[in-house]
Amino acid sequence: MLDQMLNQYADKFADNFPTFCVREMDDEEITKLIQKALDTNTPFDVVYKKEIDY
Repeated sequence: MLDQMLNQYADKFADNFPTFCVREMDDEEITKLIQKALDTNTPFDVVYKKEIDY
């Protein structure tokens, strides 16, 4: 399911979903984020935290 959602995101926004910044989340949480982005036609907005080394 997650792979399918990641492909839909890439197709819609011509960019990959930034999985590196949600790696602590489980598949269900990531799927919800992707679905929200698809539903609102708005790419996921990455918020970088200074205390995290990406």
